[in-house]
Amino acid sequence: MSKAIQKANKWTDEQITTIKNTVAKGATDEELSMFLHTAQANGLDPILKEIWFIKMSTGPVIFTSRDGYLKIGHSHESFEGMVSDVIYEGDTFKRVGLDVNHEYSSKRGQIIGAYAIVYRSDKRVPTYVYAPMKDYDKKNTQWKQYPHAMILKVAEAMTLKRAFSISGLVSKEELDMEELEPVVKSKPQLPVKEEPPIDAEIVSETKPAVKKDPIKQDPRIAVWNKFMKHYLTQEAATAAVKEIVKDKPSKEWTDEDVQKLNAHIEKAATENTPYGSKEEDFKGIAKDKEDMEELRSRLKVLFLEYLGFRADEFQAWLKDNFETEDIYQLDYQKLNKAYAMGHAELAKRDRL
Repeated sequence: MSKAIQKANKWTDEQITTIKNTVAKGATDEELSMFLHTAQANGLDPILKEIWFIKMSTGPVIFTSRDGYLKIGHSHESFEGMVSDVIYEGDTFKRVGLDVNHEYSSKRGQIIGAYAIVYRSDKRVPTYVYAPMKDYDKKNTQWKQYPHAMILKVAEAMTLKRAFSISGLVSKEELDMEELEPVVKSKPQLPVKEEPPIDAEIVSETKPAVKKDPIKQDPRIAVWNKFMKHYLTQEAATAAVKEIVKDKPSKEWTDEDVQKLNAHIEKAATENTPYGSKEEDFKGIAKDKEDMEELRSRLKVLFLEYLGFRADEFQAWLKDNFETEDIYQLDYQKLNKAYAMGHAELAKRDRL
């Protein structure tokens, strides 16, 4: 371990090893030093996954989230709050001086965009950003399921970044991760939906020459989407699929295979636990550290992205239900229970 890294960033060897093996995979010593310096300068904790590093084909990129920018904002004494909202068709929306006049309509249509305003005591003019939906809608799974939350995060992230002159960081809300190719493959630390590990001829429903009726969607894609929605990460979904069809490529899946996959996911969704087993099945079972960390990661994905919780709201939820704000204080049984509760809420929202 480089002593220069440890001295410059005041990290222990153990912490540096943890960071390099989790949120900064593939980083050279020089890149890791830059990453840790950026984290420390902005008051973000990589071990808590408030900041992370990805080596892209175009070079290294240091990421945070809207909540990371918000934490930076709260660290400034001049920060006096942020106002933000989503504008729908039918709403009344006008800029009035340095503020806005936004009134909801009784019949709200499609989302038009979102805005955010950050106020600072040391600035006469607040920072205002408007994000048009048509410019930022990625048309991927997250944007289709949670367009309100996604466009709001874009507006808030851009405004916070501009208000506090944050440089050296990029938020996941500012980039379409599905269009970027990481050089180092790793388990997603944040809820970025990756392309399914099934055959290209099945996945590519957006070919210009072919327009498929969504009602007649390939059943193999349909069942894969169900696995992704339940298991949340590509690695977990792939592992679950392989338990049923082994290493058979998706183009070779038979109708019987699809039926087995559907039966599995319907059972898993009903039981609402990450591995498709009831809570009592996990009592007394000791899991290894890697399995525990995987479950923590997926629990954060579920609450922070799919359910739209802020980091502080998630901590408060943990406190209310498990008497601790620290996810690392939950044993395997409690992690599964928290996951089941989150999935039940997600299923409830889907029915509304």
